[in-house]
Parts: sequence; structure tokens; C-alpha cells
Amino acid sequence: MTRWIVFEPTLAATAAGDGTSLQPSERAVFVRDAFAKWAVLFPFLWLLRHGLILSGILAFAAIFAFGLLANIPGLGPAAAILPLLLGAFVALEGPSLRAAKLRRKGFTETMVVDAIDEEEAAIFYYAGTAGNSARTDAPSPPAVPRFDRSAFFEGRRLKAEGRSLGRSLLDPSRGR
Repeated sequence: MTRWIVFEPTLAATAAGDGTSLQPSERAVFVRDAFAKWAVLFPFLWLLRHGLILSGILAFAAIFAFGLLANIPGLGPAAAILPLLLGAFVALEGPSLRAAKLRRKGFTETMVVDAIDEEEAAIFYYAGTAGNSARTDAPSPPAVPRFDRSAFFEGRRLKAEGRSLGRSLLDPSRGR
């Protein structure tokens, strides 16, 4: 099974009737969040195919530069390995680049679906959002407690004076 991230245009997500459930968009985009096999061999073509023009041009320029390294004595093996490393990087990060592009274009991530292929992901997506099943937004991250700096500096001041802020676990008599 592969993880598919579903993106919808922001304006297409309209409230239905009572405003509690949202209808799925016909313009939903499914991004496969997995290793892109063809991107290892042809990173610039993979990037161009998915509309990442600037990244594709940069990848092509990098591969061209790696080819020029082959003419320098002693750098032949590096010139053979570096394009494959670039391809592995694009294969791993390519789906993230696609997702970032969609976010910049105003799409929002609405759902994550585990499916074998894009057709099955679409079936799960449209079946899961139709009718009475309401989509929920991602929960907000838990609040991070703020660090109390005054206690930190108070402990440093007392330590400099030779006193302690509290009892030591090793020596209970210390700090009294």
C-alpha cells in the first residue's frame, strides 16, 4: 500500500447546506508520497513532467556539470556517482516538492489515503467524503510549555553563591 496525499483548491471546498460537512472537489489532486523510481534515472525529466520547471532546469544543469567533471583527471568515478545521488535525492524528495508546489498554488491538504494506486485512492477519497461522513481538519499540535528562564538564572545565581535551589537526589541534606 502507498500513501496518497489529497490536495483540494481552497475555494472549491464549499460548505454544504448546514455548513457541517464539506463536499469533495472535482479538482482534487492526488500526490503519491513514496519513492519515485523513474526519478533516479531521469531526475530532470521527472521534475519537468510534474511541473517543477525550475527544479528540472537546475537538475539538468547539475547533471551537465557532473558530466564536465568526467573530463578532469581523477574525477571520473565521482562524475559517474554524483548523477545517481542527485537522482536518489529527487526520488526521495520529489513528492515533497510537488506538495509544496500545490500549497503555493493555494491547494490545501485535506486527506491522506492508503491505497494501491491512484484510482483506488480516488475511490476511498470520494467514498469517504460523500454523504454524512464529515472530514476533520488535522488536530493542532499540543502546546509547548514555555521555559521559565527566571528559575534557570535563579539556580545559576544560587549555585555561584554555593547554595542550592532544592534537594539533591544523591545528598538529601544538601540544599537545606
